[in-house]
Amino acid sequence: IHDSNKDWTGREDVSSSALDDCISEAEALHGMPWKSSIGSYTPIQNDEGSTIIPKDTLLFMPFWEWQLSFMKSSLTDLKVLPCCNSGVDFSYMENSNKKARVVNACYQSKEYRKIRMTYYDAGDKT
Repeated sequence: IHDSNKDWTGREDVSSSALDDCISEAEALHGMPWKSSIGSYTPIQNDEGSTIIPKDTLLFMPFWEWQLSFMKSSLTDLKVLPCCNSGVDFSYMENSNKKARVVNACYQSKEYRKIRMTYYDAGDKT
């Protein structure tokens, strides 16, 4: 059972800089924020043939980063929670044969009992 006064590392309420460190530490467990796709993307070009979205671009990663930044600056007592249910960890799954991966990050704050962010990456297959 998760102690709601502690973060995912078991530490008590933490300062703002320690919170950033804690969230960064939780993200880094699965290499987040990812810089390129596990699958391949076909570059998207405009009518003139100029590339407007390069190969292996993670289209929604800027939103992931913005959302996390917004939560850190706007929510009270934001804490990282473990992403598990009945002892099964669902924070990261990868299928290297199909070139697909999914990461989940779970949080809580005084405003929200549970926040779950999910990023699914499979290149052009998504």
